[in-house]
Order: sequence, then C-alpha cells, then structure tokens
Amino acid sequence: MNRNLFIITIIFISIIFIILLGNVFIIGDKLGQIIYDVIGDRFEKPIHHYVEYTFYSILFLLAYTYLIRPMIRVHCSTEIPILSRNEKQDNGQLLNFARQLANNCNYINDEKLRNEHKRKFLESIQLHSANVGKLCELIDTEIEFRIKGNKELKVLGVDNRIKEWGKTVFMVTAVSQNNRFDTLAVLVMNYKLIADIVLASGFRPTKPQMFKLYVKVLTTALITYCTSQVFTDIDGVAPFDFDNGKVADDLGTDADTEVDVDESDFGASIMNSLKKLEIPGLIVGSVMDGCLNALMTLRIGYVTKAYLTEGASALSGTKNKRRVKREAIRESFKALPLIITDGGKVLTNTASSILAGIFQMHKSDIYNRRKVQLNEDE
Repeated sequence: MNRNLFIITIIFISIIFIILLGNVFIIGDKLGQIIYDVIGDRFEKPIHHYVEYTFYSILFLLAYTYLIRPMIRVHCSTEIPILSRNEKQDNGQLLNFARQLANNCNYINDEKLRNEHKRKFLESIQLHSANVGKLCELIDTEIEFRIKGNKELKVLGVDNRIKEWGKTVFMVTAVSQNNRFDTLAVLVMNYKLIADIVLASGFRPTKPQMFKLYVKVLTTALITYCTSQVFTDIDGVAPFDFDNGKVADDLGTDADTEVDVDESDFGASIMNSLKKLEIPGLIVGSVMDGCLNALMTLRIGYVTKAYLTEGASALSGTKNKRRVKREAIRESFKALPLIITDGGKVLTNTASSILAGIFQMHKSDIYNRRKVQLNEDE
C-alpha cells in the first residue's frame, strides 16, 4: 500500500474528526448555556452540564448505530476474492464456489425465505454436482439475485440499492442549504452505501479495496464541502434568453422591446415572454449541488460493485483502474436522469402535501373564525 497515500489519508481523517468534534462541543456548550439561561438557579445543583452530557451521549449512540456498527458488520463479513464465475474453473472449484454462495444467503432479510432458498439451492447443487453446465447456470442465477434483485425473495439487489442511495443523496443535498450539513450527510450516506452493498451481496471486497473506497468517500465529502459553497452563490438562470437577450432576431424583433400580440408577430411575443422567465439561483444551485453529489455517490457505488464482481483484477494495473473508473462514471451518468426524475417527484409531492396541509389548516381557521363571529352576532 502506498505509504504517502496512507499518511495523507490519516491526516485528512484527523482534520475532519477535529472539525466535527469542535462543532459538536460548540453546540453542546451553547445548548447547556441556553438551558442555564432559561432555568437559572432554580435547582440546588446546576443541570445544564447534564444536558450537555446527554447531548453528547445521544450523538455517540447515533454515530454508533448508523456509522460505527455498520462498518463493524462490513469488516466482519466474509471476504471473497471475486463474486463472479471464472470460465477456467473446474468442477471442484465450481462446487466450492456454489457452496460458499449457499452458505452465505444473509442478503435475504426474511428468515423464512432465506432458509427455504438456501435449502433449495443446496439441493440443486447436490443434484447437479457432476454437471458443469448446470452448476454454472445455478451460480450465475444466484449472483444475479444479489446484483439485480428478486421480487419473490424480497431482495432489492446491489444495482437498485446504489440508485436508491443516489436518490437519497440527491434529495438531501438539494434541499439542504448548509455546506457543513451536506458534507456530513454525504460522508455518512456514502459509508452507509458501501455497507449496504456489502450486506446486499453477502461478501465484502479485500482490505486494500475497502481502504481505497474509504479514501474515495473522504474525497467526495471534501468536494461536497467546496461545491456546496459555490452553488450557494450562483445567480439565476434565464433558459430562453439566448445571445445576451437577443432571442428574436430571426423574427425581425428586438428582444429587449415589448411586442404587441397579433398574428404577424405572435412568435416574437412568445419568445419575449419566455425570455423573461428566470429560474432563481437558489433552485439552480440546489439542483446542481444535488446532481453532483448524487453522481459522486453513484460512482462510489459502482466502483464498489466492480471490486466485488472483478476482485483484485480491478486494482491491478493502470489500465484496469482507469477502465473501472470509466465504467463507473458511464453507469453513473446513465442512472442520473432517472434519479433526478424520481427524486424530483418525491420532493414535489412532499412540498405539495405540506402546502395542502397548510392551506387546509388556514381554511379551517377561517371557517372557525367565521363560525365564532356568527355566534357572537346572534
């Protein structure tokens, strides 16, 4: 392992840890001060210190539950050289690989379905132990369950989990307007993504691969922190204002002047109306921030998948490394439009529900006021 890379990573982790720890202490101190200002000396012993300790304890429990524990489960998972079948494997090697898959069906959450699937899989392996072609078919089907998912087994699959995490990152970072929160959210969710992929496949990559994945997550968090500030200050965008406001030259009209609506210049009128349409910078920056973070999350997910399905060969040589990265970027760009569409629908539906609830509350309040007024008049 590259010594310089290891040292840089340790320094980077230490800096992030110190920054996060400092912010936690600041928040805890301010929370204790607020409690002290509200309660004052009403109790014999000051309780604001206990409030701070409670806050730190809750944060530690959350960190352990959602970050430390999944990482422990990941590193306790079975390491596999490669989660795919090799054409050069003989009958004995295929049998060992098939049994290894059968003995690790924890990717199926439902215990009843898991035990039933394991039993049937072992029976099929025993039945076709001398048939190389059938063994290959069984292994390929089992791997496909883990990668693509299966509705009967209630398995989402690695590919779908990557997209779901990408959608989550898109929605969270698009809504959030705080670069520190974005950084922390991306850091946690990308670690959770790796853990989720490992648990969904039933196996984990090798230790060098895991180390490189964690470095990628830290790098992504740093990029998120930098880009969030850039997108926060972005200006509004007028998508139909081409060539610095001259959008109707072909129609013989100056785009900066108003046009009367009639049959002869109807097209120019439409272009003038569209020219005035401007998307606020807040929305543009939020969407771009969400898209970039989702793209980087998808890339980490597909690189993790490549490490699982290709094994050590994905890390050997410059050509293989570049190929894995190119394929991960290509798959990320292919998945991004669907993620933006689905994430946008969820955000739109959520916002519509909130607005509908507010409107309904306002409507009920007006109705109650009128009812009270009528009762008073009577």
